[in-house]
Amino acid sequence: MNKYYEHWKNNPCERDPIFYQTLDLLNKKPAKILEIGGARNLDPRSKAGDGYSSIFFADYCRNYGGHLTNVELDAGNLENCKIITEDFKDIITYINEDGLKFLENNKDFDFIYLDAGDDPNITLQMFEKCDRKKSWIFVDDANMPN
Repeated sequence: MNKYYEHWKNNPCERDPIFYQTLDLLNKKPAKILEIGGARNLDPRSKAGDGYSSIFFADYCRNYGGHLTNVELDAGNLENCKIITEDFKDIITYINEDGLKFLENNKDFDFIYLDAGDDPNITLQMFEKCDRKKSWIFVDDANMPN
């Protein structure tokens, strides 16, 4: 177990119940999960904020089946994600691409986590490209329409 995964498992934080409750929507069935956005740093204390969501999704896929696709525009952030999720590399595809562009041709996911939204307008554009009839969509850090 790498030190990031070990820290994640042994240090619950206030965000954990939100991720677990959201993933409960998948009913412990195998899932194709898409995460747009990655870890901006390797500080294990970031679990409460930046970048450790990938472990929640990978852990779900390991426990119940499925696959995680992580799409990140910044190559450095993608490398951070690879390091943090090293224990799960067999069930993760890492893609260095703009999330908005990726969503134009990739819609076959059960669950989508949009967390590349330093710009709420870009996050909204991503949200609008998702197949909302097929996928559960979890949006972080954005103002969304009602």
